[in-house]
Amino acid sequence: PPGGGADTPNVTKPNKPKKTVVKKAVSKKKGTVKIKWKKVKADGYQIMIAKNKKMTKGKKVYTVKGKKKISRTIKKLKSGRKYYVKVRAYNGSGNNISYGAWSNKKAVKVH
Repeated sequence: PPGGGADTPNVTKPNKPKKTVVKKAVSKKKGTVKIKWKKVKADGYQIMIAKNKKMTKGKKVYTVKGKKKISRTIKKLKSGRKYYVKVRAYNGSGNNISYGAWSNKKAVKVH
């Protein structure tokens, strides 16, 4: 149909990636957190960081492009504060993206 609706031919949704696991979330420098996760078959990853367990307060999402990236350092966080992080993988790009399930949350106290 004109306008490219959901049933437009030749547009296949990318495979949904498997759930990833946060291996480590550590703070070594003041105001920074380094997050490492388990590699899965994916085009990239999203990291969500928040100030509470429900992941609602001070929530930010970071995108990590690249199949081989398995870590990211997040800067400009408030020192002495506890943050919660989780990661998910994605396949595709633009408007055609499939997301995997979010990993379990990991708590980290920022130096």
